[in-house]
Amino acid sequence: MEEEGQRTMRLMPGTAELVTWLHAHAIPMAIVTRNSRCTLDYFFANVWPSQTFVPIPTIAISRDDPYPSKPNPKALHVVCEKWGITNNNPNNYLSIIMVGDSPSNDIAFGKAAGVSTALLDTGRRYTEGGKTGNPDFIVDNLSQLAPLLWRDYEIKSALTDPALHVKRLPPIPSSAAAIAATKGDVSSLEKMDPKTLSIVDEMGQTTLIWAANAGNLAVVNHLLLNTAGVVDNINTRGYLGNTAISRAARHGHVDILHAFLSQGNANMEICNNKQQYPLHFAAFEHKLEAGHLRTTQMMRKFVLSYG
Repeated sequence: MEEEGQRTMRLMPGTAELVTWLHAHAIPMAIVTRNSRCTLDYFFANVWPSQTFVPIPTIAISRDDPYPSKPNPKALHVVCEKWGITNNNPNNYLSIIMVGDSPSNDIAFGKAAGVSTALLDTGRRYTEGGKTGNPDFIVDNLSQLAPLLWRDYEIKSALTDPALHVKRLPPIPSSAAAIAATKGDVSSLEKMDPKTLSIVDEMGQTTLIWAANAGNLAVVNHLLLNTAGVVDNINTRGYLGNTAISRAARHGHVDILHAFLSQGNANMEICNNKQQYPLHFAAFEHKLEAGHLRTTQMMRKFVLSYG
């Protein structure tokens, strides 16, 4: 039955969104399951939302580990210990939240350990006598949990640092390569060696980012076709974490986005330091063609994967 479950295993709706949000705020995650280590390994290899750049939790406890099964709280106390949270003050445990879909197993597990609890109400409680187990939160979709945590907890992370959101002046090109890329001066770039064209300047920018931001397609094509290092580093995050793709999307340079998409390693899913993605920029700046191009790419991936 468990092997069959591996073949049909799917993420609960909202899981990818929630774990991406937790990771963005540097909130650690752990998994405790009654499944086997084999099933847990399969889950991480094939189901876990790694495509959103969320690392696999460093603490993952299965039934093969030497701890009693849920709802015995031992495994959860082990998680707390590994996170440096002790029971010398009962309130310390309240900063931990156990999330699960079973009132009798998951919520009771969290209650027994003395931590906060959240029930993913998939209807299972109705098979358990209509009882919820009195959790601190009840959600129908895991993505609903993030705003509740934001409301009820003090969350400190790099994303909440006011300094990150201070309005900044746009970067100014200073190196010869950056200036040439911004001006669209292909002839000057042709005289520079590939290493010079591939370096990151003092603003944290690559030559390709400067060219994409300025909308200079001729420069972009020259760099992509003639400089291997540029292609290898096409996804480099520059000033404030923005990639060349983000800069092109923000300004609606669709021809440049097409050039990037022709490269097999171009990644449209890299956000900047504020968790803004290329599609966010296209939508915010009303760059409809850029947004349509990204949506079309997503649909093409969907058809290829599932059609």
